[in-house]
This record gives sequence, structure tokens and C-alpha cells, in this order.
Amino acid sequence: MKDLFTKQDILGLKWKILLAVLCLMLAVSIYYYADIMNTQMARNLQIARGNLQLARTNIDQIEDEEATIIEYIGRYQELETDGVVNPEDRLQLIERITEIREDNDLFPISVNIGEQLSMELLYDQSEQDPGGPVNINSTTLELSLPLLHENDLTRLLDGLLNTPGLYMPQECIISLSNPNATNFIVLAQHQRANCVVSWFTFNVNPPQNNNRNF
Repeated sequence: MKDLFTKQDILGLKWKILLAVLCLMLAVSIYYYADIMNTQMARNLQIARGNLQLARTNIDQIEDEEATIIEYIGRYQELETDGVVNPEDRLQLIERITEIREDNDLFPISVNIGEQLSMELLYDQSEQDPGGPVNINSTTLELSLPLLHENDLTRLLDGLLNTPGLYMPQECIISLSNPNATNFIVLAQHQRANCVVSWFTFNVNPPQNNNRNF
């Protein structure tokens, strides 16, 4: 019986089968490579979206912080202008009290400036991003002056409270200089006022562990 395929036909068929197998392997490789690339691209896209969201969050946070700075910088500048966040200047205070005395034609004023005490202000526990440490400083002023009448004391306190800084009168005691006097028409030192005033300042750059509480 005569063979249907010659050796040449079988050899040609083998090459065709081999070529088909190679093409199939190439197609499978391309498919898997494309799948890997697609997975990698999807992962990169997810990372890029995460980075974009993070960038947007940071931008929003920066905008919020900028708005906060803009909102409070004006208040801070006002406090700075008012002398509340400036260091104590005792010489300037003495000069200011002298000006008040001269402007209102008061009797000589005795001034005693006590020791400065300091205490750290605590942030609210719910504050997620508290700022730096801030100390409040307190100094006790003792003022004593003879009075022609009670309005002299009013002028002194009014002038002091309108001085740059934060002053809080604690008490004032008025006593008669001469309880036995009967003639108050004569211009003289009929009364004496003794006042205690608290002088507050804020330190936004306090020294470490140097607080003396009041």
C-alpha cells in the first residue's frame, strides 16, 4: 500500500506544528505580560490617586492654617501694640506713672514693683495641634498717693488702665490722712490711697523649666 504522506510532507507538517506551538506560546506570553502590565498600571494608578488625595488634603490643611494665621495675626499684632506680649519694661512704667501724675497735677506717687511670677498656660485637651508654650507673667504693683479728693485716684487708675499693657486693679483703700481734721476747704493732703494692681504680660518664648507659679 502506497503511503499517503511522503517524508517531505511529514517534515513540512512538523515545521508547521512547531510554528503553531511557537505562535501559541508567544501569544500566551504576550497575554500574561499584558496582564502583568495592566495590574502594575492599575496599582500605579491607585497609588497616584492616593498621592493626589493626600496632596489635596495637604493643600486644604495649608489653606486652613493660612486662614487661621490671617485670622489671628491681626489679634496678635493688636496685643503686641498694646504691650501685652512684650517683656516688662519697669523703667517705662515708672516714666508713665510720672506722666500721669504731671498731666493730672497729682501729689507724689509711691510705687513698689514686686517680683515677677510666671505660669505656663495649658492648651485645651481637645486641641489636636497645639502651638508652642506660652507663659503668663504676673507682677504686683503697690501704689500709694496722697489725695486732695477721690477724683485724684480715679485719674490715676484711668491713666494706668489706658497705658499699653494689661493692668487689673485688685483693691484700693482710702484712709484719712488726719482723722481729726475739721476744715477740708484748705487744699491739702486730706486722704491717702493705697492700691494693689496686677500687671500681666505674656511670653511666647518662655525659658525651659523656669516657672514660678503665682
